[in-house]
Amino acid sequence: MKIFFDMDDTLAKFDCHKIENLEKMYNKHFFLNLKPTALAKHLSTIKATADFYIVSACPISDYVKEEKMMSIKRYLPYIDTSHIILINVGENKVTAVKIHLGYDLEDLLPTNYVLIDDYSENLYTWEQNNGTAIKVVTKHNNKKGNTYKYKFTKFTTLMKIINQLKRN
Repeated sequence: MKIFFDMDDTLAKFDCHKIENLEKMYNKHFFLNLKPTALAKHLSTIKATADFYIVSACPISDYVKEEKMMSIKRYLPYIDTSHIILINVGENKVTAVKIHLGYDLEDLLPTNYVLIDDYSENLYTWEQNNGTAIKVVTKHNNKKGNTYKYKFTKFTTLMKIINQLKRN
């Protein structure tokens, strides 16, 4: 099993629904100063059970990718640099993962490739490419509900889902 984690609003506290954050995200040190979420604080537990990666979109700027890398090294130092995939906003996470791992772009993802993300569009695309999607539910992204088979708000629920997927 390979697990791919989004950063913003998944591993880093970035409330993208606040207008001031959307305006400030182009400021130097914005991404560097984001604090880890509860999930990020527990990530080393998952490391023992699965191969995991970070795949995160970055606004186009001279320093955002560098700041995200620095933040990962600060809060998640056990993640190998080769397991960090930073893409530009608007790029497809499925395509980025396929390129990074050397897959043909026409290939489907293995079903045991899991994306954990708060953004529905990324999850839909992942599922359409045969991967397994797990929705990080926040107070902002579940107002209409959703149809995800797998979703969580608490780390313990995520671990139950991961263990269930490993048994299947």
